[in-house]
Amino acid sequence: MYLSKLNLLIVDDEEEIRFLLNRLLQKYSKNIFVASNGHQALKIYKEKDIDIIITDIRMPVINGIELLKEIKKINQEQTVILFSGSNDYDFLLEAINNGADKFFIKPLNFESMLSSLESIAKKIIAQKENIEYRNILSQDVYKLTNELNDLNKQIVYMLGSVAESRTIETATHLKRVTSYSKILAKYTDLDDEDIKLLSYATPLHDIGKIATPNSILQKNGKLTTEEFDIIKTHTTIGHKILSSIDNKIFVTAADIALTHHEKYDGSGYPYGLKGENISFFGRIVAVADVFDALTSSRSYKDEWSMDRTIDIIKPQRGKHFDPQIYDIFFDHLDELVECKKSLAEQ
Repeated sequence: MYLSKLNLLIVDDEEEIRFLLNRLLQKYSKNIFVASNGHQALKIYKEKDIDIIITDIRMPVINGIELLKEIKKINQEQTVILFSGSNDYDFLLEAINNGADKFFIKPLNFESMLSSLESIAKKIIAQKENIEYRNILSQDVYKLTNELNDLNKQIVYMLGSVAESRTIETATHLKRVTSYSKILAKYTDLDDEDIKLLSYATPLHDIGKIATPNSILQKNGKLTTEEFDIIKTHTTIGHKILSSIDNKIFVTAADIALTHHEKYDGSGYPYGLKGENISFFGRIVAVADVFDALTSSRSYKDEWSMDRTIDIIKPQRGKHFDPQIYDIFFDHLDELVECKKSLAEQ
């Protein structure tokens, strides 16, 4: 096993969890170090050659997120894995934004954990030996991996379309929001791979609507407070559905589903996240989604003119929208309008 060649550091303030993980992983790893708190973990990390850190999120003094940040300051490439309860969405989101490499949800499934660790170990060893990961795989397996990635993209659009088909909105909503998001993203500091990932994940931003009753989704009129409370749950439902899939596209899609209705000033939903606590991908899709909602016909409204749309969006810098994305939106509005026209002609 690849894991047998690596050193692991387990961090948890609960002695029982440390003992259990140590015992379970002992026969698979080269060396296992344990720490009962973040301070001890940092000391061990600086003294030992640690390949993988596995830490609980909820710990006193220095929690798992703070430990993650400190480790990444020392070595941005260090592999850090976090585990916590299934209801810790706010912590998990913060962990994503700070470079966490993987999550395990309690109660821990050891077989699934071991499989994930072995996959991670394979990549680490490839990097250590200065060999690209794809060269470890045979050509047949590498080809199959590409085919599976293509299949993942097709599944994403299929699932997104399922949610979309339940509304009385245009069939190209997913395509428009994805296209607008890509335009906005290319003027940020995101690299080509991140922009590609964003484009693959965005079509699933409203997947949680599959659990929303038709009477609400297709209502021809203003929603009541109770109905709006129900429809808002599509963010957390979508996140729960998508985050259960161990795949980079779906993990990113879960992040977007959860955060694209948050507002920069903290007045959005589901958690009232504020500023940079909102996923960067979510902040991009938020602008693209609102632009499409205003300029397209919906069950409850006609398509608005561009002038009326701009009047609505203009006061929202630093309120609804991230100032950076807002500025990009207005700097490249002509490109977005041309994209809208082009998609309408298809």
